[in-house]
Amino acid sequence: MIYRLDFDLDKYSALFIDPDEMEEVMDDLYYPEGEPLSGEWNAPKGVLCDGKDQGRDLESSDICTWEGNLVLGPKAYELLGDKLRPYSELLPVYVNSELWYVVNILTVTDAVDYTKSEQDLRGGIYVGLKSLQFNEGMLTNILLFKTDFDEKVGNFCNERFREEVEDTCRLTGVVFRTNLERP
Repeated sequence: MIYRLDFDLDKYSALFIDPDEMEEVMDDLYYPEGEPLSGEWNAPKGVLCDGKDQGRDLESSDICTWEGNLVLGPKAYELLGDKLRPYSELLPVYVNSELWYVVNILTVTDAVDYTKSEQDLRGGIYVGLKSLQFNEGMLTNILLFKTDFDEKVGNFCNERFREEVEDTCRLTGVVFRTNLERP
């Protein structure tokens, strides 16, 4: 089974990094979008806050989100960090003097089943997905990946990663969606 990674923003905090902080530590804004950044990345400071900007006081989770990317808290990093390195780079962020890690997924696959997938194009411009399905047999050994078919917006994973997060490590914060199109 292939899943789209999502986040429980009703229960858990998201990471916020002030754009001024990003500019201060990197002279420019760099957001992980599937391109290597580790050579240019300087660890910014961030805070955990209500990802829906409703002023709620939410729990901290093991895994959260920043700009649509996975972010590993210290426990998640310890349990998953080495397993994710073949597919991504882990970019440090200071949260309350602890190191957290933004997961910049670098593995981009073309394992899309084009007979069952369709982009939503308006005037020839990509605006989303109507349907998405992958050739799962091509992804059994790839824990995390992105695809150009959705312009590298979604974060996807295989069953092995879901089992590792939910069953083996029992980490909180991430939601595994079987509906691969963005809700």
